[in-house]
Amino acid sequence: MNQSRLICFVALLFVLSGCQGKPVTIPEEDGPMVVVSHIKESTFSFISKNKMELLETEESPYPLTAMVDIEGGQIVVTSQTEDTLFLFDTVQGKILPFITLNKGLTVMEFDRAKRMLFVADTLNDEIIQIDVDKREVQTRIAIDCSPTDLQVIDDLLFILSSETSTVFIYDMRSETMIQSFSVTERPAGMFYDGSHLWIGGHGPYGDLNKRIFAYNIKTGVIDQEVEVGLMPITIYQDQHDTYVYVLCHGDDALYKVDLDAKRVEASLSVGHNPYYLKGDGDHLYVSNLDDDTFSIIERTTFQVVNEINVPAGPYAIVLEEEE
Repeated sequence: MNQSRLICFVALLFVLSGCQGKPVTIPEEDGPMVVVSHIKESTFSFISKNKMELLETEESPYPLTAMVDIEGGQIVVTSQTEDTLFLFDTVQGKILPFITLNKGLTVMEFDRAKRMLFVADTLNDEIIQIDVDKREVQTRIAIDCSPTDLQVIDDLLFILSSETSTVFIYDMRSETMIQSFSVTERPAGMFYDGSHLWIGGHGPYGDLNKRIFAYNIKTGVIDQEVEVGLMPITIYQDQHDTYVYVLCHGDDALYKVDLDAKRVEASLSVGHNPYYLKGDGDHLYVSNLDDDTFSIIERTTFQVVNEINVPAGPYAIVLEEEE
């Protein structure tokens, strides 16, 4: 075989191996699991929902940043070191290329009704909209600054930039940017309640923030605020109850907030530098970035029922659904 044919043959093998995916061992478990990515090492953790214990930790081919469950064990993941979105198939136990874009891909938001995935591209200062069924880029939304958080509600895409302390609101029906306004310094976390956009954040150096703010999306003016803990970075609500849950990594605590009454109902301590929060009907789950633990909180009692030691840098969380 001459040299040119050898090069072509090796290239073909490389492409075929990428298409077949890289194997990941999935632990055997009767009930649903929690999948956790780690940003300080290239690993996944698998946690049993029913037993509330770590089942296994498996190596990942890449250091992972964000994860989004698009359907039935199909998880799209980003890696800032790679120029590709990957599909983690927990049924087949493989990680496969999903779509090649460019490096600098960070947070994601999935519009389940429209089957559209929105990806923050920090290299090009834009949001990439992807049709997950066609695996095609539908549009690129330029914002001229680095996007750090996304939220999709109905036909609105909210884009937060911590770099410029700005919120952008994109209307998906008209495919136009309909609003932008300045928010609190070094912002983090977003939650839209139907009329106001709640935002937390670190606040200015020397005067760190302890509040979440409700911005009128038409005027950009703060209409309401609630005092919580130091540096609220995640604001979370789901369909399972009416409370909003706020993670504060300045005091390592989770706050249960009644937005109608504008008050904190309860708070509890979690691990050091809590970062990511998800929930189901029974529990809330918190990844604690800097002490390598994973907290499980019972919703009804609002008490920590288990804290699990995991590998370094637990980050994004995906919850498997009950079958």
